[in-house]
Amino acid sequence: MLSTPDLIKRIEARPERPLVSVLGYNFSNRRTIRHREKDTFESASTIKAFFAYQFLKERRSILKNTRGVTKEECGLAGGAGILQHLRGGVSLTWSDLLMLMMTLSDNVATHLIVDELGGVEGVNRYLSEELSCATRLEAQPGSALEDGAHFGTTSVSDLMLLIKKVEEDPEVRDLYHDLWDDQKKGCSTRLARMLDGDLASPRFGGTKGGTFTKWEAHHDIGLVINEKGERLFIAVFTSGVADEQGRARSNPDHAADILIGEIGLAMYKELSL
Repeated sequence: MLSTPDLIKRIEARPERPLVSVLGYNFSNRRTIRHREKDTFESASTIKAFFAYQFLKERRSILKNTRGVTKEECGLAGGAGILQHLRGGVSLTWSDLLMLMMTLSDNVATHLIVDELGGVEGVNRYLSEELSCATRLEAQPGSALEDGAHFGTTSVSDLMLLIKKVEEDPEVRDLYHDLWDDQKKGCSTRLARMLDGDLASPRFGGTKGGTFTKWEAHHDIGLVINEKGERLFIAVFTSGVADEQGRARSNPDHAADILIGEIGLAMYKELSL
């Protein structure tokens, strides 16, 4: 099997000249794998991992409270999710909305959560002042964008900072892990491809992926527990990977998704040495 650096070289040498950014970290021995980790990419749905943390820090007291979602609010956002398809509205807890945001990447749920956090301005203030990172939300996920605009921007380095915060914060760690535990149950693509073969699913903590066709972005981040019980952070961002078969970017067999799985497996093995 090719090493992580060799895999990246092979991918970046493809005719379309895609971009790859990776960061891996072993929380036990601090072993680190990095490549262009500070490069900024269109965030796609990976930015929702930041929203979840902010909500658990600032609003966890209302997690069990009911939030009625009106018929009109179900039409707030397009793209991923199921709430936009409900014609009569629904009543959910904030915990349910967080789950929908993280597991199904539901953009209506995300819109409501971002509003509760003070909107785009409130989220960006938290990212800057509390997390001291360069990640920024440019627009509500699922809203219409002008040409050349981003929903948000982030880096694997910023996501590593976030997950370190989660792992070091007993107030939110278990709640955050519960979100990822729900997410992993239906996940079988990208980093989750490493569940095949000798990597049993109970060792897999969960992931938050993202796809944005407009920017040719395919990303995934994950928390994995290896055979020694060590917690590993693995993040792979790609941009511009073409699919020779012409598969849609939403297709789980798109070339970018498979490459993310291959890189993730190589990183897992190297971080576990």
